[in-house]
Amino acid sequence: MIALTRLFRWPVLPLRLPSFIQGRRRQAIRSIQAMMIATGVIALAGTVWIEQTRTVALDREFAARLLLLQRERAAHPERPLFLVVGSSRMVMGFAPEQLPPIQTPDGRTATVFNFSHLGSGPVMNHLTLARLQHAGIRADWVILELMAGFLPKENAALVTSICTARDVAISDRYYRTGSLWWEYLKHRTIGLPNLARRALVFDDPTWGYGPLGSAGFVRESVDPALKARLMAAQERNFGFRLKDLTISEGNERAIRDSVQMLRDQGTTVHFLLSPEQEEFTRMYGPGKQAWFESYAHALAADLAVPLTDAREWLEPEDFEDGHHPLQRGRARFTQRLQQDVIAPMLASP
Repeated sequence: MIALTRLFRWPVLPLRLPSFIQGRRRQAIRSIQAMMIATGVIALAGTVWIEQTRTVALDREFAARLLLLQRERAAHPERPLFLVVGSSRMVMGFAPEQLPPIQTPDGRTATVFNFSHLGSGPVMNHLTLARLQHAGIRADWVILELMAGFLPKENAALVTSICTARDVAISDRYYRTGSLWWEYLKHRTIGLPNLARRALVFDDPTWGYGPLGSAGFVRESVDPALKARLMAAQERNFGFRLKDLTISEGNERAIRDSVQMLRDQGTTVHFLLSPEQEEFTRMYGPGKQAWFESYAHALAADLAVPLTDAREWLEPEDFEDGHHPLQRGRARFTQRLQQDVIAPMLASP
């Protein structure tokens, strides 16, 4: 019986694989390693090329306004510069092209330019100002918007989608340590093919913008159905932020750093609370609208920066979705901003 068991025992395979299989395994591992290294090198080279020569692929909006401003400065280098910096509210709400020539007390004509950016809150506003400083552009006056919906936190993925490595180094300090770099790496790996396709489009990025930075996509009117859909979209974007409104420590530092940066280069700063329709303000949680007003005025007083509250400057019919102006709202806001803020700032010593 024992002999039969030994006879039919399952043979034990040797632990060592045949040499030809081991050779193929080593070759496969080396091929995978080489492919990973090559992919990393290509991604790094593509990122460096795009960030050094094709930043328009990263942030077309900033690139367009920078090019327009550089053209204006080249045509009128003697003119002092007045910038408006803020969110999509200011992108769609301010058209400096509609203003008459504005004179300084010494008789010079000022260049008034809209350098706002879609989706921009305290961190992106600071990044815009830092980029302009890096480009050698210094403003004499800046209106800096404070918008409640961006005080709690700015979307790290949105910020890094337009950032170079240098931009991330500037902005990462306003987020949890390393979180912005992680989002940046994801954009430069997973998103590199789309980024490369955009980098290979060599057209004029200024199409759709006015010569002084205004947006060309502002609607003339909206029907009730479209307005309802647009309001629903704003509810999804800002409702949860305004319900429990607060400000992150990083965002407040970004505001303070922006003011200090501007003052260091001799720029006069003015805060602005941008227009909102009552239908939009219903998104605020109980007491949060009053809290925002109190916070903004306290911050302005602490920094010794004048503040203008423009939240009620427009009528309900002037908006497409409760806080983005239509063309008639833009015309009204532009004229009011010139009368109540721009002209007095230029007249001040």
